[in-house]
Amino acid sequence: MLVALLAWLLWFVYLYLMKCTISISTVILLILIIGFHVKEIQLFMTDNSLVHWRIAVNAKKLAWIFLEILVCAIHPFPYEQRCEETTLVFLSQTDIFLSILMFLHIHGATNLTNAMWLIPITFLTIGYGDMVPGTVCGKILCLFTGVMGVGCTALIVAVAAQKLEFTKAEKHVHNFMMDIHYTKQIKRAAADVLGEAWLLHRHTLQGDMAKIHLHQRELLGAIHIFRRRRIKHKNLKDQVNAMVDISKMQMIMTDLDCNFSSSHQNLEKRIDQLDKKLDEISRLILTAIESPQLSH
Repeated sequence: MLVALLAWLLWFVYLYLMKCTISISTVILLILIIGFHVKEIQLFMTDNSLVHWRIAVNAKKLAWIFLEILVCAIHPFPYEQRCEETTLVFLSQTDIFLSILMFLHIHGATNLTNAMWLIPITFLTIGYGDMVPGTVCGKILCLFTGVMGVGCTALIVAVAAQKLEFTKAEKHVHNFMMDIHYTKQIKRAAADVLGEAWLLHRHTLQGDMAKIHLHQRELLGAIHIFRRRRIKHKNLKDQVNAMVDISKMQMIMTDLDCNFSSSHQNLEKRIDQLDKKLDEISRLILTAIESPQLSH
């Protein structure tokens, strides 16, 4: 019994030191997480020229940060445990429960087989889902299935692409309708920006700091939405202009080809006429040379 008690004491010392090491590494991890989020908020404030940090952080973001800190803070805490001679338990129920909860913030182990499995599955555009085969045979079968799927997809695309593609008139109609849709979205986003700016101005005059920070965040979000919609509308305009430019270029090239062909034909006719005139001139010169010789 004394030997078992001594072994238990040695195990308890080892376990206590291990718990202390885990606690120290957990504290370092929490400090790094907090520092990361602080730097992220500072960068966001710098990019958007914000003055107060409460404008850059809303309740949802704070909740996610606290949840991340809470999950990463779970670990077996070092504490003093009394040893009883009747029960020699190496790990208590609390330690076991906290150790299991630590798997919430541990990523899955990666090895060469999983890496070789991930690369072709991603390359074949199948995706690395939550349900994956566990054996090598299953993975090989999935790879063959992926290759067959890519081949079938290529055949379908080659056959049905021309049937599904818009005609020129349909493209113009679609672009016209999308232009109207984006214009309405831009007007709605601009109205939201003006509304939030007015609410911010009104609460600034009243001096309500909580409402001021809230409407500053809302105004910033409305401005981002307005910018995104303007970018989409600009991309659509560029696409339409590119289509029009291609059509104009095709018409111009056709006209140039016709003009070049007609000019070439006219040039050939003139060259033929010039040859005939040169032949007549040479014949007249020969006649003029031969006529005095005959008179003598």
